[in-house]
Amino acid sequence: MQPPPEHADVDVLLAEAAAAADEGRALAELDRLNALLDAGRLAPDPRLDRALVALRHAAFAELDRRPGRPTWPPAYADPFPQERGIPSAALHALSAAVLGGALTHHGCLRVDGLLAPEEAEAFRRRIDDAFAAREQAEADGAADHVGPAFVPFEVGRAKAQGFGADGYVRAVDSPGALRELAAAFARTGVTAVVAEYLGERPSMIANKWVLRRSPTGKIGTDYHQDGAFLGEGIRTVDCWISLSHCGPGTGRPAIDLVARRFPGIIPSPDDAAFPWSLTEAAVRDAAPDAPVLSPVFAPGDAIFFDELLPHRTTVGLDLTTRYAIESWFVAPSTYPARHEPVVL
Repeated sequence: MQPPPEHADVDVLLAEAAAAADEGRALAELDRLNALLDAGRLAPDPRLDRALVALRHAAFAELDRRPGRPTWPPAYADPFPQERGIPSAALHALSAAVLGGALTHHGCLRVDGLLAPEEAEAFRRRIDDAFAAREQAEADGAADHVGPAFVPFEVGRAKAQGFGADGYVRAVDSPGALRELAAAFARTGVTAVVAEYLGERPSMIANKWVLRRSPTGKIGTDYHQDGAFLGEGIRTVDCWISLSHCGPGTGRPAIDLVARRFPGIIPSPDDAAFPWSLTEAAVRDAAPDAPVLSPVFAPGDAIFFDELLPHRTTVGLDLTTRYAIESWFVAPSTYPARHEPVVL
């Protein structure tokens, strides 16, 4: 028989969370509440989900910001010495050595089945609910009554409403989805592996931890490296998870990439669409012997890379909406000053 949930009175929990944030104990309170949720001693509640987002943001100020590794990138042996395309590992084989070796030698790592098909389907529903609630909030002029699927987090929100915002909802604005995604990263070992690779407890970039529902009929040709706008000297891992069957031949766009470790940021040419983007010619000039790859993903498949990998949404007129999750993990010691953090 299951033990009764601890702290069934959510109002008490909310008061404790607020007090912890005010007193500089947000990190400990975040870990305490997550442990209760993970153990089934505490039932999920939309009000608590919202409080956890605020705790994650407040907890960043309490992290040890000293570099976890004296030099970067770390030195790893190449786990895939014969691979000339995208290296791939099974989820059960994922480790810091496999991830770090793949990133530092090949620029990326594919892990199929990071989420089970039913989990991918559940996140698609989460995304649809978040988009619908946001649309209702925009129509109403307020989000007070649209339900828990969309609860705007004011930190960083103004900046997030800019480029490409019609294609995503931030995880911090959908607190239930954020809780479930953080739990999935913990359960699959992703959080522990990334933390070991970085040498620090990861923090997420609030405006780049996003639930994507890509519009149809989008055509583009430029690539980008996220380091071109995130900043120099950062230590990151991005986990991009497809929630759809996507890629060439599926009618849904995936991503094009060059599976090569690049030493730094490629200068953006004058004819690029944006100051931080790269034309196809610029990418080919930087790696003339590396082919552009366009992988096909099933729902739940993931690819890991960092801020140096040139990539783009697959070029073409695709007819069906694609769902995906993008999650940027960052070492707190190098967290970009212009972005808002949430502790994982």
